[in-house]
Amino acid sequence: MFVVGVDGCRAGWFAARWDETDDWDVRVFPTIDDLWQAYKGAGLIVIDIPIGLPGEAAHQRTCDVETRRLLRPHRSSSVFPSPTREALEAASYEDACMINEQLTGKKLSKQAWAIAPKIREVDQLLRRNPRARAVVRESHPELCFWAFNGGQALPDSKRTEDGQRRREMLLAGLIPDVRVILRVAQARYGRQAATTDDMLDALALAVTARLGHNALRTVPGEPPQDAHWLPMEMVYWSPEPALAESGV
Repeated sequence: MFVVGVDGCRAGWFAARWDETDDWDVRVFPTIDDLWQAYKGAGLIVIDIPIGLPGEAAHQRTCDVETRRLLRPHRSSSVFPSPTREALEAASYEDACMINEQLTGKKLSKQAWAIAPKIREVDQLLRRNPRARAVVRESHPELCFWAFNGGQALPDSKRTEDGQRRREMLLAGLIPDVRVILRVAQARYGRQAATTDDMLDALALAVTARLGHNALRTVPGEPPQDAHWLPMEMVYWSPEPALAESGV
């Protein structure tokens, strides 16, 4: 059995694979379909991308709202409202804002529009592939690090040297070889393909998948589904039983 943590990157998708023998591998895939073909035998794939999407029935995702609350005061801005499925099909940012506002009362953030093609990729894969729906689950790296850190949001941005060092230290407590894995990834893929923070994020998602495979918590505790029966949730795992028992 193996699991995969996935984060979007400049070249497509950065994936960290971890199996039950503690063997690791890191790869970059240009499309989510390429990634799925390589890893469709995974027990779990945890990805940082909105999956269940809002619409007329649900104007916003509870998982976005609650995760922002958990990540206060430092990292709440890293979670932005997910776009509606209809807005993803717009030809321009202005059109997407208009569509989103008509359906939810709110325009679309530029951050959400920037990753719209990636959201659309994953949405299309999950809607047409029942096996993928059973394997791929959404999380957010800052939620993972929040859980690894005892329910405390990290104070430093992942793009700063201090922030990356802090995240690496947290992962090193869970993956003894994380520094070696990270150096291998950096040597294999330059910054034109994936940045260090992309790699740290994917590693955090892989740890969440591997260590929490049978004990994942969700935000919210009882996730609703969107119009296509996709769960609107974010998953996490905590090394501290008290945190896992308290939920959110």
